[in-house]
Amino acid sequence: MGIGPTPEQVESWSAIFTVPDVWSPLVAEVMRREGLGSLESMEAGLPGSNAVFIVNSDLVVKLFWPRFEDDQGREVEAHRLLRARPEIPAPLVLAAGLIEDDLPWRYVVFERLPGLSLGEVRGQVPRADMRRIADEFGDIVRAIHTIAVPEPPSPLARDHQQWRNWVEEAIRAAPERHAADLARVPRMRDELPGFLASAELTPPGDALRVLHCDLTADHLLVEDRDGRWRVSGLIDFGDAEVGHVDYEWVALHPHCFAYDHELTSGFLRAYGYPFDRESARRATACCFLHRFATIAPVLAAVGMAGPDVGFDDLVERLWGGVCV
Repeated sequence: MGIGPTPEQVESWSAIFTVPDVWSPLVAEVMRREGLGSLESMEAGLPGSNAVFIVNSDLVVKLFWPRFEDDQGREVEAHRLLRARPEIPAPLVLAAGLIEDDLPWRYVVFERLPGLSLGEVRGQVPRADMRRIADEFGDIVRAIHTIAVPEPPSPLARDHQQWRNWVEEAIRAAPERHAADLARVPRMRDELPGFLASAELTPPGDALRVLHCDLTADHLLVEDRDGRWRVSGLIDFGDAEVGHVDYEWVALHPHCFAYDHELTSGFLRAYGYPFDRESARRATACCFLHRFATIAPVLAAVGMAGPDVGFDDLVERLWGGVCV
């Protein structure tokens, strides 16, 4: 058919995935198939893993990089679960499907929520409003985590054994995966397998939750309402998983609250989560196990370098001001 990017173009994904001219024929076909009218305007959303465009000012069309084709199923399923929870300000899914082109292009069409991403406006938001946003966000994420874990064949279904298997495999892969980033902290490199194994990431009982897994400032929408900034939406559930709740804070603390211990503490208090020393160890371990974990920026952000730096130091730098 040849209306979307070619396989050769997709090899240079970062050069094309925010360029409307490359995608407009494919987006126009999505609109036609779904009966959503003609394509009148189109602008790129914030850069992420997939191609996202604001269309006709009131729609969002997300086209999934074939490398991440499974994200569509997770995203659609997460929104199905969210429909029963109106207190969670997630966008409505208007359509989802597949266009077989030179490559298979999976897509989801959303309503556009009001507001801008916190990452775009953080510098304009007064401190008191940031505290309020943290509190509101804690309430929202708690609501997500109270959703019942779905059963098979849901793409989000995962039981305790499956989670345990995933953790064990991620621990086995971690030393090689992070070898380059830990080269300047040899003690931490040597301690990594033991630290991860001791972090108690395979809890008994009902401790597994439906997780967003990418709680960043880009995905938290806020708006100025009568002179006060408030939360207006939470987007991008394409990384949703079922897992231990402490896996969630890997994105939240650095990428939403920029390592601000006061804001993360306010969020966790509003959530009602007793974040203690063991939680801090689990969350630190998850930094090395997360799907998109890159450790060098974390170490740089909290000033960790040198031959004698170990995991106790990292836990304290990351979470010492957050622990109850």
